[in-house]
Amino acid sequence: MERAYLQWTPEMSTGKAAVDEQHRKLIEVINRLLARSTGPDGRNEAFSALKDLDEYVREHFAQEERHMLAVRFPGYAAHKAEHDEMRATVATLRASIRSAENVFGATVAILPRWLERHLMGADREFAAFLSSDA
Repeated sequence: MERAYLQWTPEMSTGKAAVDEQHRKLIEVINRLLARSTGPDGRNEAFSALKDLDEYVREHFAQEERHMLAVRFPGYAAHKAEHDEMRATVATLRASIRSAENVFGATVAILPRWLERHLMGADREFAAFLSSDA
């Protein structure tokens, strides 16, 4: 079993089971990236895991953004800007890393803080909007 660098906490919950499950999956993908970048074949494994992260981020964010537009979420622009920031960060990581150590260091330095801030801020704000509209 791979080491878990990030742990899901109750504070990250949006109260929406489907959204929370997707966020748990995002944490799992980030943990896989971190674990693979420290392994014996770190570079190749890290590149593969980073590709997985990029694909999942694009898929999840696109789905969430479509939902925000569908329900006319007033915080859409700010929320999307955070998503765009993460998309750009992942793209930069994919384009600029030269070794597994770079993947690990950059991932540890950037992704956990971004994810925690986003889950506990923007995503909870969106979930509260959905709950008030129900």
